[in-house]
Amino acid sequence: MHARSQGKDRHIQGNQDAADKRAAEASVVSNYIVTVFLTSTNKLHPYILSGDMNESDSFPETNRYNTGYPIRRLVALPTGLQLTTPVNPITHTDLTESIRLPLDTRFDYVLPCNLLFSNIATSQVFRTDLLSPMPPNLNSIDSSNASDHLPVLMVFNNPYDKTFQLTSFARTNPGVALKWESVPGQPYRVQISSNLTTWSVLASNLVATNYSYTFTTNNVPGSMKFFRIYRGW
Repeated sequence: MHARSQGKDRHIQGNQDAADKRAAEASVVSNYIVTVFLTSTNKLHPYILSGDMNESDSFPETNRYNTGYPIRRLVALPTGLQLTTPVNPITHTDLTESIRLPLDTRFDYVLPCNLLFSNIATSQVFRTDLLSPMPPNLNSIDSSNASDHLPVLMVFNNPYDKTFQLTSFARTNPGVALKWESVPGQPYRVQISSNLTTWSVLASNLVATNYSYTFTTNNVPGSMKFFRIYRGW
């Protein structure tokens, strides 16, 4: 009896050690994203973190260990990562592990940055065993044969291929302040004209760092009364 109790205690401790390790690993990844990855021009580009996280954020096994909530460490505000919840289109559940047994856990995550998060087109947890009719070149057992995890699929719209508009126009004697919708990392250029026919470049390579951009003109000739903004260099 004593030996059995010790064995159980060791099993519980092993679960706790694994949970502590997952939390520590998540903290290391988060710290790297914040202190290294996002300190360069990467912060202006789309980025994503995905994979098998080995723990469910919604249903952690707290009966066996004290969770360190690794997913929440990854989606902490400084990392810019967002939590998504793809579901199977037939069962409407987000469970991904294990397809070889009754599915009861979500271990697989797609964590996009805010730029991609705001441009999600579709997402799903994919299961071949539920497809009907079965598409060509697939079998119902493909999911379980390929892995004990189900794939998570996510499609994004191109964040740089969106219409935008001028949101404000104000005179700031002697200049003019122009504010428009922008995409981080996207360059813009401003052109001017006196007659809406002939245009010249006033400013170029205005790289946005947020979702709006404000440009204030300086020393624009009085004859120039029209402005327009283009995406691109």
